[in-house]
Amino acid sequence: MARLRPLLTAALATVGVALVAAPAGAHVEPEVTAVPAGGEATVTFVAEHGCGDSPTIRVEMQLPEGVADAQAVEKEGWLAEVTDGVALYEWEGVGGDESGEFGLTFTAPDTPGATLLFPTIQSCTEGSVDWIQEETDGDRPAPRVQVGEADEPTTTTEVAEQPATDGPEATTTPATDDEATPEPTDDETATATADDDEGGGGRLVAIAAVVAVIGGLGVFAAAKLRKRQEP
Repeated sequence: MARLRPLLTAALATVGVALVAAPAGAHVEPEVTAVPAGGEATVTFVAEHGCGDSPTIRVEMQLPEGVADAQAVEKEGWLAEVTDGVALYEWEGVGGDESGEFGLTFTAPDTPGATLLFPTIQSCTEGSVDWIQEETDGDRPAPRVQVGEADEPTTTTEVAEQPATDGPEATTTPATDDEATPEPTDDETATATADDDEGGGGRLVAIAAVVAVIGGLGVFAAAKLRKRQEP
């Protein structure tokens, strides 16, 4: 792991000079251009080619200052680790005309607008290429990612309270027999019973009077009849 630091130092001292010629257009580039400030991010870096026709067997990447909790994304058959600020990837070999991918998870610094440089050495079975230039228009620019604005906090949508209304419209429902005829109270029942008793007594008196009149008429008629029969 200590190998990267002297190599980077030597490479920085001889910017523009590669140990082997890299194919035109070949770079080690991230698949994303920005990560959230202070947030966790996973970035996949792509080595587009090997060193000429030589397959890539190792990638060493210097982590920029401010990056924390860095972890190399594991992949079956590869060695992937982060030690002392250097991400190391080793595998059996990626063909010279093939691209290789390797991922890195980290927490970005809380510095919106900053540029994170990841100086990288791509080693092959024959030679290596140093991707360390700070200039974006250089022949071998270092992979870089911008620090964007911090992610906005998650907003919980709450159901808004509905404004008060005058209440639901009244609905007219036909009354049933039970509803149309209310049950009488005890007082009402007692009053009705008394009225019935009084009414019944009056009818009896009237009937008795009629009977008495009829009886009197009968007696009067009988007396008249006896007088007519006397000599």
